Amino acid sequence: MCRPPSEQSVRTALGTVFPDVTIDRIQAIPSPRLQRPYEVTLSDGRTIYLVMSPPTRLRLLRSEHFMIPAEALAVQWIRDELPKYPEADKQPTEATSGPGTSLSLRQLVPNLIHLSHGTNELGSICSFFESTQGTPLALVPGLLSPEERQQIDGQVGQMFRGLAHLTSPTGRFGPVATCLSASTTSSTRRGGATIPAGPGGSSAMAGSTEGVGTWSGAFHLMLEGILRDGEDMAVMISYSAIRRHFKRLRHLLDLVTVPRLVVMDGADESNVLVSSSLPSPGPSNTSIPIPAIAQATSKIQLDSESKSGKDKEEKKDGTDQSREDNSPVVFTGLRDWSTAIFGDPLIATVFSDGTPTSSFLQGFNSNTNTTTTSPDATASSVPSITTNTLPLDSSIIEDTETAPIRQLLYQVYHASVSIVKEFYRPSPRESSDISTSSRSRRELDGRKKLTEALAKLELVQDHEVDLTHLAAKRTYGVARLSGEMSPAKRVKEAGQGAGTAAGVEE
Repeated sequence: MCRPPSEQSVRTALGTVFPDVTIDRIQAIPSPRLQRPYEVTLSDGRTIYLVMSPPTRLRLLRSEHFMIPAEALAVQWIRDELPKYPEADKQPTEATSGPGTSLSLRQLVPNLIHLSHGTNELGSICSFFESTQGTPLALVPGLLSPEERQQIDGQVGQMFRGLAHLTSPTGRFGPVATCLSASTTSSTRRGGATIPAGPGGSSAMAGSTEGVGTWSGAFHLMLEGILRDGEDMAVMISYSAIRRHFKRLRHLLDLVTVPRLVVMDGADESNVLVSSSLPSPGPSNTSIPIPAIAQATSKIQLDSESKSGKDKEEKKDGTDQSREDNSPVVFTGLRDWSTAIFGDPLIATVFSDGTPTSSFLQGFNSNTNTTTTSPDATASSVPSITTNTLPLDSSIIEDTETAPIRQLLYQVYHASVSIVKEFYRPSPRESSDISTSSRSRRELDGRKKLTEALAKLELVQDHEVDLTHLAAKRTYGVARLSGEMSPAKRVKEAGQGAGTAAGVEE
């Protein structure tokens, strides 16, 4: 865990937001995410939440740059827009919401206080939020009963549904921050929070991009970005096959015509926050933590992949302690909102990097029009992508007939990210034996998923879709496949040939 910043640097970053207070205490918050979160206690008794950029020693993927301003812009836009979308914040009834207690979407979105350029010590940019209650689910793996986990999954599904009701104000696809850049190119105050422009602000993050007119164009930029990341590090994956399948099937992505809001990793255990206390009513939205949770989580290592026998015993002890008071465990929000994009909700990892639970799908579908996808509904010989036999809401998921094929393309993207990420930031080894290391497991798991997705895509016949009815809305062919070969790829093909999925020696 990184050393907390100095009180003076935090005071400087806050600027004039709290002119009459001093910093009493700064405490690091355990988190398995890249950002560095801290709890800051002010002299007037208030507690705020500081999020700093990842340490400069870490090498980031292209998509991971500017994650701090991206998160700040996304959460503030969501809070500003929710009053305009009553259906997004509507709490479903007990009979239709699925497992779990219904929570208002506004309760789950943090309140941005200030986005600062920061100082030399804090980094290029940092953000301040009102105190966020909860612990990442990855840090409390043994504390939830099966019933509580079902409740959490149902509540996360409800959040995904609520977010999907929010659409891009510009009608364009891509990362939320880039699509909103046109309206935040100067220093503004949104919902009471200061969002500066300039170095590290929205202008620098967006560059010359203001979103893409088609979902296929936006997804192509994302896909090509991770492939370029892999080529830069000479990572051996099936570049040619990935690009070929995207070029062949990209027209199916253009059946997605509504750019809906989705946090891609919003259901990941490292991102889902849970607490053993319910948020209290009122504007402060504070909650009282149960000591048993804090005592149990303090025993668990930050690496959620740890499987040592000692850790298992500690988790067991924590479970016994937390069950003594029978306090309800609820979903309280997300640790990181920086992966928010406007696009197809199916690109979320919960849909494309695994099989969503029935509880999640109940919360996501709620009580509206649903359509069950099946192999007969897609192109011939397309393998079925199961969703626990539950239907997908056709009012949220467009063109459910081709949804399984789109999910395969998204699985290719997420698997590529998981593989390449291990070469940029290797997971800590649990022993000297590489066969048992976290990096080995994560990389092999990613390669397995990539191989499976590519094998299924090979079975997908060219899918002819009539797009003439969309001609008035969309312009196709915005992004083209790059024919330029990077030096890393030339080295790879000269040595072992393009398209191989074999590992690379470290």
